[in-house]
Amino acid sequence: YFIAEVCINEIERLRLRMEVYGSKGNLNWREFAGMHHYLDRSLTAVSRMAAWPLFVGLCGITLLGCICLVGGLRSWREAARAGETQTRSLIYFMSLFTLSGGTLLTLAPMCRVTELCMADNSEKTSLLLTALQQGHRYMAPETRSEYNSFMLYIHNTKIGVELPGFGHMTFSFIISKGVTLASAIPILLTMFIDSATS
Repeated sequence: YFIAEVCINEIERLRLRMEVYGSKGNLNWREFAGMHHYLDRSLTAVSRMAAWPLFVGLCGITLLGCICLVGGLRSWREAARAGETQTRSLIYFMSLFTLSGGTLLTLAPMCRVTELCMADNSEKTSLLLTALQQGHRYMAPETRSEYNSFMLYIHNTKIGVELPGFGHMTFSFIISKGVTLASAIPILLTMFIDSATS
């Protein structure tokens, strides 16, 4: 979280600098492309630093999830044999669901970093949108040429936190995985419960 907050502050500083100097018409786009490139390299380093702790954390959470699943199935069988209520097994299954959802929420700070860099939704603020807004201002021909080169660079270089195997971490990524998880868990539980009771 700390590293993500540092990145967010740096991105906001660059975005505000682009806004202020761009409104005055004295933004050096070539220099800003260098800063953007430096930010890209920094975020690549952050991605590398975050990959191993996230991998270890995901392995730990997967192990806990398996323990919850096996514990839930065992208590389900025991309760079914004894004719008791399934309260304990439901607690195990809810713990599994909570662990899975919590894992996705831990990715939110990294998603915010990526969104601040390249979100193209008009309801949000990002480096990309701020640069696009600067294009409506009057610029000298040389400045316009530098601006166009910068925009070509910023469109071709997607920056943000990128994890191996997952790609760029965005909120749409978390939502899509959350929907998949929310739809898969009831199906898996039904399959396991059917096999456990038969």
